[in-house]
Amino acid sequence: MKSLLSLLPLSLFMGVLIVGCSGSGTSLAPGGSPGTTQTFGPLMTRLVGAAQAPVTSSAANGANATALAGALVDQLTLNLQGPGTLSETKLAFVSDRTGNPEIYSMNADGTGQTKLTNNPAFDESPAWSPDGTKIAFMSDRTGTYDIYIYTMSPDGKNLTTRLTTNAADDFTPSWSPDGTQIVFSSFRDGNSEIYSMNADGTGQTRLTNNVANDNFPSWSPDSTKIAFVSDRDGNYEIYTINADGSHPRRLTNNVANDNFPSWSPDSTKIAFSSDRDGFPEIYSMNAYGTGQTRLTNNEWPDDHPSWSPDGTKITFSSNRDGNYEIYSMPSYGGTAINLSKKYSVSDFSPSWSGYFPRTPKTLIGSAAGTLGTAAAGFLFGQKGKQITSIVAFDTLTAASRTGARVVNQTATETQGNNLIFSITTSAGLSSINYTDINEAGVPGGAISPVLPAGTTGALVSFDAYDGTVTSIVAYAANRSVSTPTRSGNHATYTGGFSAIFDGAGKNLAPQGAKSITLDEMTGKLVSFK
Repeated sequence: MKSLLSLLPLSLFMGVLIVGCSGSGTSLAPGGSPGTTQTFGPLMTRLVGAAQAPVTSSAANGANATALAGALVDQLTLNLQGPGTLSETKLAFVSDRTGNPEIYSMNADGTGQTKLTNNPAFDESPAWSPDGTKIAFMSDRTGTYDIYIYTMSPDGKNLTTRLTTNAADDFTPSWSPDGTQIVFSSFRDGNSEIYSMNADGTGQTRLTNNVANDNFPSWSPDSTKIAFVSDRDGNYEIYTINADGSHPRRLTNNVANDNFPSWSPDSTKIAFSSDRDGFPEIYSMNAYGTGQTRLTNNEWPDDHPSWSPDGTKITFSSNRDGNYEIYSMPSYGGTAINLSKKYSVSDFSPSWSGYFPRTPKTLIGSAAGTLGTAAAGFLFGQKGKQITSIVAFDTLTAASRTGARVVNQTATETQGNNLIFSITTSAGLSSINYTDINEAGVPGGAISPVLPAGTTGALVSFDAYDGTVTSIVAYAANRSVSTPTRSGNHATYTGGFSAIFDGAGKNLAPQGAKSITLDEMTGKLVSFK
């Protein structure tokens, strides 16, 4: 069995362990026919029956809220938007914990370590596809001692696909940002050169042509460049070429060896390993080679850096604890945390995934819907593109749905701070359910205040900064609610209020109130009497 160590000159690996030798959308015209589908950015609805035009209010502080009423909401689906959080990413890495190098995955915090490959050959150099649906890797599993590029599903369960078939060795794959191509190194022309191919293995094209060895390609996230390692100037340095192989450019220039380039998510920086200070350490530099900065400093090798998708962290391999482990540190350097924590084995070659595709959450229209069953309308708060809260309400009868309306109580507010809406129905409200959405885009448990009998309307307020629900004030419409009077950020309403629920669903006024004051910035209850 051979591994990457046998493929390349030993000088490249001095001090480096290589085991293996052992929807968003545009709002459609509302209303009308049964089964009308409407999208409001990340929120998609399926309505039965006519509906009023959407009512929207925007706040100077960055949040906005939208409301719609009058039709049966047959389905309410949250199409999660935004980049997600590191908790929605994973790390692939190589470990010899079962006797030979296999590929594993773990969560970004080191938990959930899972074996993905199980083969008597070696499997190394994992690389995530941009959409997180595949992992490319290299293996000699054919039994011929030749190394090929393969892909597999991220759980390792689907049959792996072999992409290269050349009798020479192919190794160290890296994906293009759009997921349509893979670059890799190959010995098929007598020395190691950089090649590209389509993601299905077709269209294999040589990008470099030099008598020296070119290895470890890394495609920039902006698609324009490929960084790689070459000894064409006497020792291993970091170079870049354009994506078509043109315009080679040398970025590092010293007598030591610089290896394992890895791009930052914004393509402005490259992390790499260098032994210029005696031991391989992690460095970073600007995309054109300037500003080279040492990030780690210890007497044991640190190598194979990989950036987190948000650019805040870099993972790398290090044997500072006696054997190779996967560590994570801030992208500017600083304290490193051991993620793999398998002290008797070697873990190395980490590859950080991007954010995984976020699964739409059906809130109404399924047996386990977060907000219950059908409703007569809904309101939702947003901060930027991220929905932060959703309110769904139902009426007593089908007839009362046609009379349901939502009115923006902020029409005269010139400062744009007030996100307070009034729900009214012709007969009465049967329920109001609401939930806030956490930073990972996942709805929390539904809050269902028990509305007093006779409730035909409600004031619903949102925080003007983050769009979360802060107050639900129930009332009887026949007692009316006045146009608010304002003092600074405070809005005072008079009428017959039967309950005042806070954002947690607690009734703050079980005996009711005739006057309430809400803060237009926070949406919270200031006072009542």
